[in-house]
Amino acid sequence: MTATAQRPDPRPFAGNEHITLERCQGALLISPAQDEARLCLLMRAADQMFARAEATLRRTPYRVPCYHKENFYPKSVDILPGRSGYYTICKQFLCYVFRVLATRPSRRRRIYGLRLRPNEVQMMEHILSLLDAVESYEQDLED
Repeated sequence: MTATAQRPDPRPFAGNEHITLERCQGALLISPAQDEARLCLLMRAADQMFARAEATLRRTPYRVPCYHKENFYPKSVDILPGRSGYYTICKQFLCYVFRVLATRPSRRRRIYGLRLRPNEVQMMEHILSLLDAVESYEQDLED
């Protein structure tokens, strides 16, 4: 199931080619090109989200209240140096959960052992619809 978490290839897809992820419990796991294109957009959005969060932290003069032996001292919020590993894990999780969503519910439970609640499915489908709108907008700009 590690292939389900791999990040999509950012190169453009030719036609309707599908990506074979892996074979699990006798089932061949395939990700359609359209889903992979959405994941590429989602990865770009995640990059922008992390960049904006970092920029906000850099501009925020907020200090965290720290206490040591009954003494208070302010400590600035720092951006962690090992954040790229954290970002990679977050992006792998996003790929995993959206590929799981694309799997039929019965197969999802059998292969992944997951049941997504209706509100989780609704939220993720809303994200996918936003990605479709972005893709459509970008295609209009190219034309």
